[in-house]
Amino acid sequence: MMRKPSQIVHCISCDLSCQLFPDSAVRVQYCHNAAFSIWPDGNAFLKKGFIEKLLLDRHNHLSSGFIFVDFSFPNLRRFTDLQWADSLADSGMHIVLISDRSLTP
Repeated sequence: MMRKPSQIVHCISCDLSCQLFPDSAVRVQYCHNAAFSIWPDGNAFLKKGFIEKLLLDRHNHLSSGFIFVDFSFPNLRRFTDLQWADSLADSGMHIVLISDRSLTP
């Protein structure tokens, strides 16, 4: 069964951009970087901000990675699928929600 592109999670820790979830790439097992990812993919500004502020010139000594969820107004329709949190939790990575001003409580 083909996965929807919104269900696929790629690593942003290096230039290889390995697939982390749902089907992990083989080279992920040999990677020495902590896995960081943004879901859903598509917000180039958020991705660039994480790469420049968190990943460049920093050494992370974390045992498991993080998925940063872009919980913003343009992505609101994706969160109507009730399985999104369960599918991300199955990855075994920590989940961090990031919202924009319009969705902040």
